[in-house]
Amino acid sequence: MQTTILTQEYHKSYQDFIKNHPNSRFEHSLEWANLLNKHFKFQIKHIISTNDQNKISSALPLFQCQGLTKSRLIASPYSITTAPLVTNDTNDSEKQIQNLINFAKDLTKTNNQSYLEVRTKQDNNELFKQFQQSQNVFNFEKDITPSKEELLKSFPKSSVRWGIKKSIKENLTIKSGTNTELLDQFYKLYLKTRKHRGVPSYPKAFMHDILNNHNTWQSQVPRCRNKSFCARKSKDFQGWDIADINKDSFHSKLYLTYKGNKAIAGCMIIYYKDNARYYYAATTQNKAHLKLQPYHFCIWEAIKDAKNQGYKTLDFGGATEQTNNGGLYNFKKRWSDTITPIYSYFYLNTIDQIPSQESKATKLASKLWKHLPTSIINKISPHIIKRFV
Repeated sequence: MQTTILTQEYHKSYQDFIKNHPNSRFEHSLEWANLLNKHFKFQIKHIISTNDQNKISSALPLFQCQGLTKSRLIASPYSITTAPLVTNDTNDSEKQIQNLINFAKDLTKTNNQSYLEVRTKQDNNELFKQFQQSQNVFNFEKDITPSKEELLKSFPKSSVRWGIKKSIKENLTIKSGTNTELLDQFYKLYLKTRKHRGVPSYPKAFMHDILNNHNTWQSQVPRCRNKSFCARKSKDFQGWDIADINKDSFHSKLYLTYKGNKAIAGCMIIYYKDNARYYYAATTQNKAHLKLQPYHFCIWEAIKDAKNQGYKTLDFGGATEQTNNGGLYNFKKRWSDTITPIYSYFYLNTIDQIPSQESKATKLASKLWKHLPTSIINKISPHIIKRFV
């Protein structure tokens, strides 16, 4: 068994490994890795192990990310969990995972990273020796295989069901797709939503490339006449050849709720394998429009659409019991039937304690953020949000 950092030589094998693994998520893919590299300059440090036949037997997607001061290694940014993957036909899965983790630890020390973080759904301290564990995030999922009638009945009557019925009664309408007009309307709502919550926004260009995943790779080096050559040589892309990347790993769609001609709520869904993932959300802050329950309508329409396309689950992503004073946690809980704790394991190299995003300085910055104009938020968010992963 050989463990090393993924190189271009193994790109095709890696994509096949991810595609065929039952537990892979779109965050494991090279497409997603290149999006993070392009928009946030996260350096791709994916780790693989190969067997005696020179085939990939295990993998851990890893990124080097610059923080406010020092950089760190994370598997992987903006993901609730991107756990190590091991082939199903092996009898030494724990040993293989241990090899990946040990290699990542050595990489952390060699490159003088402040810490290494791996997020999993498994509580397994034996595999993460010398790591510190944190558990305050939960992931929420809904089985959408029952009939639409059964699905509707499965939601709490006084909250979700009432909200869906209210929105339908108010004659709200829905539009879905990937076009620029929908993205423009969604992003205006999104900026105001993030301002209201006091947190930075993800770049509009990032969302555009998620929505246009099949066209992304030919636009990554727009100022280069020989795009293939520049993609290979560009420092930003670390010698990765975009021609090697399978462009069918995931796709996405926007859903916008309208009152008349006005967009008042929306969400982005990312589809991968049997799963539809609720990824970005936005809603009006107009109290009269909020009373119409536009967001309930948006999610319900997205669920029905995913079901019609044959997807089996809708993943609502994660939340802590502290976020928005528990508001986000309780909202996702009402829509879900499976709640899974997420375990974050930290190997601390040059710091003494697990980093926290709930410091007094962060809370103060959040309060100040709420008073900034959306034009300023739009401009400075990309430079700030990449420091918080």
